[in-house]
Amino acid sequence: MSSISREVFLLVTIPTHLRVLMDGADLLQSSGRYVPVLVYYPSAVFDQNHANCQLSPHKAFIWNGSRFIPKAEYLSGDWRSGSHLFSVVGSSLSRWLPNRGIYRRLLNFLPFLPTPANLVFGVRRVVSKGVAVVRFAAGTYGLVRSALFGLIAAAKSLFMRDERHRAFVNRNWLQRSLLHVFASEWNSATKQGSQSDLGFRQRLFRLVSDGMFSGLSGQRRLFEEISELIQCQRPVLIILPEANIFYDSQFVIRAAHLASVRVVILPFTIVNTLEWAEAFFDIPIYNADRGWNRLFARAFPRWVLEHKGRRLILPFAHILGCEYFDMVPAIPWLINSGNADAIAAESYFMSDYYLNAGIEKDKVRFTGALSDDKLFALLNERDVHRTALGERFGVPIRERIFLIGLPPDQFGGGKRQGCEFDSYKELIRFMVGMVASLSGSKVTVLVNLHPRVKLADVVWLSALGATIIDEPIERLVPLVDVYIAVASATIRLGISSGIPVVNYDAYQYDYDDYKGLLGVCEVKSMRDYESVLSALINDHYFYSKIHAAQKETASSLCLVDGKAGERLLSLFSSLIQPAEST
Repeated sequence: MSSISREVFLLVTIPTHLRVLMDGADLLQSSGRYVPVLVYYPSAVFDQNHANCQLSPHKAFIWNGSRFIPKAEYLSGDWRSGSHLFSVVGSSLSRWLPNRGIYRRLLNFLPFLPTPANLVFGVRRVVSKGVAVVRFAAGTYGLVRSALFGLIAAAKSLFMRDERHRAFVNRNWLQRSLLHVFASEWNSATKQGSQSDLGFRQRLFRLVSDGMFSGLSGQRRLFEEISELIQCQRPVLIILPEANIFYDSQFVIRAAHLASVRVVILPFTIVNTLEWAEAFFDIPIYNADRGWNRLFARAFPRWVLEHKGRRLILPFAHILGCEYFDMVPAIPWLINSGNADAIAAESYFMSDYYLNAGIEKDKVRFTGALSDDKLFALLNERDVHRTALGERFGVPIRERIFLIGLPPDQFGGGKRQGCEFDSYKELIRFMVGMVASLSGSKVTVLVNLHPRVKLADVVWLSALGATIIDEPIERLVPLVDVYIAVASATIRLGISSGIPVVNYDAYQYDYDDYKGLLGVCEVKSMRDYESVLSALINDHYFYSKIHAAQKETASSLCLVDGKAGERLLSLFSSLIQPAEST
């Protein structure tokens, strides 16, 4: 096989995946051994980052709602249909959401109305209850149908010798019944047409008819199309930023393995089981002790997670799909614990983190992060780059630089218990304003935006005394003296750079990712946030102590030597060679 034909797929699902995978694509291209191919699923990622994605020199395929099409064809727009027009019109209605537009104006005249966060939380609960009712009704229909046809299906399964037969081996009667229902729904999914082919009325009908298997038809469509794309393009490797069942990563991995293609995870974030447990805790459809959830919790207990005295369970379509096709993650509630062949650990700290979280030891391969190679170059000439940064943005570089990594807006899911803010604007005003007010003439205050935050929506922060820097975060963190973030994966950059970090848990997620690291100041309240910032600015001894602790952590748990790219390419080669020899 010639080197020019050795394509490597990099699957992009959400905007925050883009930075890591673009870096991965550049590395592959520069090696001269591989041709990177970015695969956007769904197309929203490409559309939201249109300029960067369009100008990228790398080959790409974009999901148009029913199939993957080449970048040139996608940009031509010839594939668009009436259903796309509906989605564009629908997206313009976002101005009516409680967090924006008309409702916020109403609050100025009717202050007794519930806050946007509380209103969203109430609407969310009502919608969740409605979905639960639909799932219950659909589940009743499905189980009755299974009772009528289950004996015939079970008899047929005795004569099967493929994966469908294996799905029923060593199963009890309840598991077999539910898997038969899933098999029936899966086999009928292709008859319903793709989402982009449906009109508005048909879409509403699909939402109801899918019932407890919401999203199943989309999973089937993705599996068929990614399988066809793999067969046509014949990549030698697939790179994922995460293995996440909510992004249907398991079907991508299955399609790859059926074609004898290995899959490696190039992580973009840091997560454990707390991520989903906290996010889904108050949503009724994840409560394992409600409705049909009880039945599935009894049938598949390994999909149940106990958290804060409550039993939680993941969606039925994901459970049955993974069980039926033998794709069950080692720890269902843990992202990246699926069937990928390897996970590239960004540091020794992250290697230990993955192992402690439950990832299999033989899958964790230490490489270092590509972002650390950028840190290495910047740290070696830190003063030069600090001066250049100030000149580039017209910012006076004072005694210290404080960088605030602005978090995304998490109030769309409702206000979390214990959160001291009623809106995103209120939160970021406090975060930035407090640093600026305490800084005086000692500190240069910089703000970097989360990929989901638009500059036009937060440009007003400049009036508080901060400078918004629209550059990749890894180019900024090694040049500053303190990094402030909200439960962010980018905190790893601060640790690797050996600078003090303030981890402000403003949303009250209580993640334990960085607890116990002396160079990371964990704060949960407005009062503690102000107190820690004041100490870092005004107390030289306190700053020196935190700084020394972070440098010790960096030297013992991280490896910033500029060779992460080399180690990643070596890992890719080790995965590709066995696959090519089969």
